[in-house]
This record gives sequence, structure tokens and C-alpha cells, in this order.
Amino acid sequence: MKLCPYCSSSLEEDAVKCRRCGKWVVGKRDREGPRRTRRWTKTRLTVLAGLLFLAWAVWAMPEGTMNPREILDLKPSPADAIEMMRSDLERLVVLQEEHYRTRGTYSGSPSALGFTSSKGVQVSLISTPTGWSAAATFEEQPPGLGCGAFGGTASPPRSPIRPSESGTVECTDGAG
Repeated sequence: MKLCPYCSSSLEEDAVKCRRCGKWVVGKRDREGPRRTRRWTKTRLTVLAGLLFLAWAVWAMPEGTMNPREILDLKPSPADAIEMMRSDLERLVVLQEEHYRTRGTYSGSPSALGFTSSKGVQVSLISTPTGWSAAATFEEQPPGLGCGAFGGTASPPRSPIRPSESGTVECTDGAG
């Protein structure tokens, strides 16, 4: 048994507050001990939740489709830019041939073909009922870098490269 320092009434050994006078009989630091533990537990849970979210985000990322240049929002290398332009024009060749088979004419409207270019690729398309021609360039790349394609009876594009054969895509790195 211990005594209350304020009213001298007898208290049990583990008492923290006097029943008679209602005053605290232990120091403030002793009373806040459990609260610190709760704060520490809350911090641990927050860190654990953050780590679980990070693990889920890494697990949910698609494999092989992320390009570090895209994540950092860097412009692609010239080789990557050429590959994007080539891919876009190859898709355009297929769409134009499909349009010609179904309608008997070529289209000068990319939206009518269902064509959209990749991010950063600019495609200029010229069309007549019996032919089409397209050139692709990439923003923030040297002006000579690009690809060209044509189909039907149209003249091939002159810049950035003049393709030699209808229905094929040819590219240049701008070096020569």
C-alpha cells in the first residue's frame, strides 16, 4: 500500500489516480507510456501498408511493355523513333489496303481509317481515289530522320525519304 501525496489516503500499489481526491499519483511521463506504444504501432502499420502498396504496384506492372525513357519522359533515341515511325506507317499501309478492298478508294482521313499515330510521331497523309502517300517525322529529332510510304498510283513522298516500292515503308536516320 502507498499513500496519496495530496490527501494521504491509502492507495493500492498499481493505482495511478487517487479515488478520494481525484489527483494523479504518478508522473505525466509514466501515464504517457502506453500512448507512445500506440503511436509506434501506428507508425509501423503505416510503413507496412506503404510497403504492401509498393509491392502490389510492382507486381501489377505489365511485363516488357515499360520503357524507362517513357517513365522518365525522355525523348526516345533515334533508333526507337525510327521504329515507332516504321510501325505507324506499316499500320497505315494495312489500313489503306483494307479501305481500298472494301470501298474501292483510298482515304485521306486518318480518323476514317481508324488510324492514330504513336506519341511524338507526326504523319502527313495525301490521298487521291487511286493512291496515297505518307511521310512520318518525330518531334524533337533531327529533321532528316523519318519514314515514308505510298500505295496505288500516287507519287511517293520526297521528304524525309523517297520510298522505291509501293506498299513498303522505308526509313532514314538523316545521316546521309
